[in-house]
Amino acid sequence: PMTTLPVDHTAQAVVGYTDRWSVRPGESFSVFASATSASGSARLVRFGHDGGTWTSSAEPDSSTQTVTLRHESFRFGSYLEADDVEIPSEGVVASVWLYLTRLPATSGEVVAFDGGPSLTLGGDGVLSFAGATSAVVATHRWLLVEVGLSSGAPSYVRVRPHRPHPLESPDHRSDGPQWNGLLPSRTRVRIGDGIDGRIDLPSLARWPGGPDALLHQWDAAAAPGSPDVPDVIGSHTARLVGLPLQLCQGVRHARRSNDPGVDPHGHSAVHVHCDDLEDAAWPCVATITVPPTSRSGVVAAEIETDAGVERLPVVVRGPGTAPVLVLLPTLTYLAYANEHANPPELPGKLPETSADFGRANGLGSWYDRHRDGSRWWTLTSRRPLLGIRPEHEFRVLGGEHGLSHDLMLLGWLERRGIEFEVACDHDLDREGIDLLRGHRVVVTGAHPEYWTEPMVDALEAYLDTGGRLAYLGGNGFLWTAAVDPDRPWIHECRKSFADNAVVDREVGEDHLQITGNRAGMWQTVDRPPAALVGVATTAMGFDGAGSYVRSAASHDPRVERIFRGITSETFGDHGEILGGAAGYEVDMADAHLGTPSHALVLATAHVPDNYMTFAPSPFPSPSGETLPSRRRSDIVFFETAHGGRVFSVGSIMWTDAMRTDRDDNDVSRITENVLRWFSERE
Repeated sequence: PMTTLPVDHTAQAVVGYTDRWSVRPGESFSVFASATSASGSARLVRFGHDGGTWTSSAEPDSSTQTVTLRHESFRFGSYLEADDVEIPSEGVVASVWLYLTRLPATSGEVVAFDGGPSLTLGGDGVLSFAGATSAVVATHRWLLVEVGLSSGAPSYVRVRPHRPHPLESPDHRSDGPQWNGLLPSRTRVRIGDGIDGRIDLPSLARWPGGPDALLHQWDAAAAPGSPDVPDVIGSHTARLVGLPLQLCQGVRHARRSNDPGVDPHGHSAVHVHCDDLEDAAWPCVATITVPPTSRSGVVAAEIETDAGVERLPVVVRGPGTAPVLVLLPTLTYLAYANEHANPPELPGKLPETSADFGRANGLGSWYDRHRDGSRWWTLTSRRPLLGIRPEHEFRVLGGEHGLSHDLMLLGWLERRGIEFEVACDHDLDREGIDLLRGHRVVVTGAHPEYWTEPMVDALEAYLDTGGRLAYLGGNGFLWTAAVDPDRPWIHECRKSFADNAVVDREVGEDHLQITGNRAGMWQTVDRPPAALVGVATTAMGFDGAGSYVRSAASHDPRVERIFRGITSETFGDHGEILGGAAGYEVDMADAHLGTPSHALVLATAHVPDNYMTFAPSPFPSPSGETLPSRRRSDIVFFETAHGGRVFSVGSIMWTDAMRTDRDDNDVSRITENVLRWFSERE
């Protein structure tokens, strides 16, 4: 039942992925690809930006290699699997609690025995097993499904609702013909293969069943978040295949606590999807070695065929000694890659390869839904991520976004002669504060929206020990996320308790399966972004932008270095994408949200009235904010312990405005003033 679909190459003739987010000089990374051509070449290139567009050049000391390619496929679906399970000679009874969220297009296997019959679910909602069939089963309710198989008795299917209502039978059993086949003495058992829905407490028992006959029962509550599901009756551990969603409410949910730490048995269900994907598992087509002489930056494996070109970016780390460290927000890159949701209020301004490819190939993002309507909360990086490309343009924005936007910053740093190194979110999640210690200032990308707990811990510790931060973006530090430490290609985010109902979810499923911690906005888990960087997300729009007006606080001696050479009281009325430095997604200062009391609001830009606001409540704000007043971007500065400093611009479009007039503009000068000041030894 797992669906195997050839890659739809309509949007791009060659696509691929790598096994690394970052490397050090002298290290290698693997390249996996699918193409419409049988052969091509692979070489290492370096990305840059000349202020107008991205650039690419062959990396010195690297060579070109010939690669063999083929048209690959995706294999979708998830299930629970137990290998080499002993089957009693007298027969077997299998049962599972099932909560269907969608009937299959054709059929799926609820319970399957290799070498034996399968309990199949048809598109008509009928369960079939060895000649026995059920009545039409309902979706969105818990059902106990049981099948029995013995060579000496009729096979049967039995369905029992968890809480039957007065108009239905509390128990439906249908007998089939006597089974004349033979089950192997040991076999592999699969649960939930090819279906959409939740499975809980699957079990096997000796024929004819009953509590004393129970042989195996797999309970995900015994190892929450692990792909290995313990057998709480026997000793035969099962494994989850295909990256289903865990820590879901199950049939035992007590309705008294939504915390799986308090009610673990109530959150033991696993949500399998027919379109889940953990690993595309394509063969490696090339191994690329980064020369020992390579400097820190962004390089890529460039695969070229007669039909097209694919460029797979990788961050090259430095020795950890440059004054400036640019932290590229790879978690946010991942979140948007292949995103293809198209709400009517966000019409596209231009075609987008990433969205077209994601839609055609059924690849989701944290903004998309599975086929059954549930949110796509677990993502793998072992698949093409076409939004992470230097040529990428976001359709609703009409310009660069993600990596393509952050290449502007890297190009600007090179042109201004500022010494820097590059690392990424995944490095910070893995290495913590050790990644930051050797640098005097950390610079964010334009859109650092998704942060893990180790990342937040590291940045807080860095600032508390005298580190400096230049937050040169907007909509940052918003959502909690997690990277699986044992399987670092797996990522998770659950958008619980979102304001203004931007997302929906199953009630109570607001803890991350990777960590067990509360999910949602960092604000709602008591790690407010404004306390960390002085500002918090407030508004979003895709048409027009604002310019800044300096405040009286901008003339405070504490920030004299920031405004050296700036003679006007207004700045930032320019930008290539939206026409201003304050735009797309913007942040504001608010003491009620956590902005430090000693912070200075240096300037404010008001964005257009068509911007949507992120209001935490329909009631009046304790700080007096209104919906119109929230449509703004604030630039904030404050000091931290031991000489630390924070400068936050609160706008994704800030770095876009830095490149205007060949970097000869007020936004560029302010940024350079900040970085040179923050980089000084004291």
